[in-house]
Amino acid sequence: MKIDVEGYENEVLKGMDILIKKNKPIIALEQLAKNFKNSSTESINFLKKNNYNFFYEPDFEKRKEYRSKSYRYLLDLMYIFKLVFIRNFNKRHNIKKINEFKVKDYSMIIASQFDLES
Repeated sequence: MKIDVEGYENEVLKGMDILIKKNKPIIALEQLAKNFKNSSTESINFLKKNNYNFFYEPDFEKRKEYRSKSYRYLLDLMYIFKLVFIRNFNKRHNIKKINEFKVKDYSMIIASQFDLES
């Protein structure tokens, strides 16, 4: 599930509380440096409280920047779909496990209740 709501991620997560507890989806969201307090955000804290213990950052360095936000959004969705459903996709494409968050902009954080690297 990709959440792209320009700073309202925590409100969306709270509204999805029952769905998250029942279905445990893999969640992708953006977090900006300005939202960090003590190396975390309200959204990250919410996810951790709901047993999301694995966080990853895709390595998008090799991607071209596209002007159309809709096209970037579609590419992000395809990336997440491949990550979840195609065997060994994460071994061929770089995702970095986030063991400790740094105060910085994250264009995408992938949160999961299970280890995507195993």
